[in-house]
Amino acid sequence: MNLLILSSNIFPRFQQRCLTIVVLRICTAGISSVLSIRKMYDQYILFSQQQHIKPVSSYSYWYIFTTYFNGGFGSPRSDTCSLCDNLDKCVNADMHKQRADEAFEVQKHDRKLSAVSKLVYITFDLQQRLPLQKLLTSAPFHLRQICLYNLGVHLTVRSTSCAFLHIWSKNEGGHGCAEIGSSVLAFLENSNCSGKCKHLVVWLDSCAGQNKNFVIVCLWQLLILRGYEIIDQKFPEPGHTFLHSDRDFGHVEQSVKRHENIYSVDQYQEKNDEQCPQANRVSNKNGG
Repeated sequence: MNLLILSSNIFPRFQQRCLTIVVLRICTAGISSVLSIRKMYDQYILFSQQQHIKPVSSYSYWYIFTTYFNGGFGSPRSDTCSLCDNLDKCVNADMHKQRADEAFEVQKHDRKLSAVSKLVYITFDLQQRLPLQKLLTSAPFHLRQICLYNLGVHLTVRSTSCAFLHIWSKNEGGHGCAEIGSSVLAFLENSNCSGKCKHLVVWLDSCAGQNKNFVIVCLWQLLILRGYEIIDQKFPEPGHTFLHSDRDFGHVEQSVKRHENIYSVDQYQEKNDEQCPQANRVSNKNGG
C-alpha cells in the first residue's frame, strides 16, 4: 500500500474545488487527463522493479486506486491563458494574476453599482460560429455550410439583468467591427437605456478586429451626441475574459445540443427564446 501511495505522487495533478459535505471537508486533487489507470499501472510496474519489490496485480491496483484514493481524472483544458500556461517562463506572472483579479473585482463592483445607481452595465461578445443548417445526417459535413453569428449583449440596470442575442447569417454580413458596432447600436436604441441613465459602462474582450478599434470608439462618440454623458470602456486581463455573455452562450449551446436538426435562422431564434426566459429578445441584424 505504501508503495502505491509513493508511486502515485509522481504523476501530474491539477487542483479542483473543495467539496463540503455537512462538516466533512474533502479536498479533491485530480490526475492529468492524459493518464489512465492502465498507464499508471505500467509506470507502477517500472517503479516496483527499480525498488526491487514485487508489484501487486492489475486488479489489486485498480481496487486500491478506486477505494482509497480521493481523486479522479480531469478533462482536457480549453481556452486557457497563454501566459498562465507558461508560468515558469513568464517573468511577470504574479503581476499578470494580480491584474486579472483586480479586473474581476472592478467588474463585480460595476455590476453591483448598476443595481443602486443610474448606471447601465453591459457586456457583449461574439459567440463561436454556429452551423446553419444543423443536421443529423453526415452528408452536409462534406458540403460548404453557411455560418451563423451570434452577438450576445448582457444588460444589467437597476433590477433588470437579461440577455439580448443578435444573430445573422454569413450571407447577410461578416463578423468585423462594422457588424459588431451596428448590433450594439441596435440594442441600445431598442432598449432605450439612454432615457433612464446617462452613464454607460461596457466590458468586452481585447479582440482588436471586433472591439478595440476606431469604429467602436466612433460608436461611443455617437452615443455621447445622443444623450449619454459618460461611457467607460473596460477590458479584462487578456486570457481571463470571463463575461456574463459567456454564460448566456453556454445556455444557447445547451439548447442547440438538445435538438438534432435546425434548418433556419428563425429556428435558432426560437431555441434562444426557450433557453433565455428572462426578458430575452432575439433580433435579426437586418431587422434592426
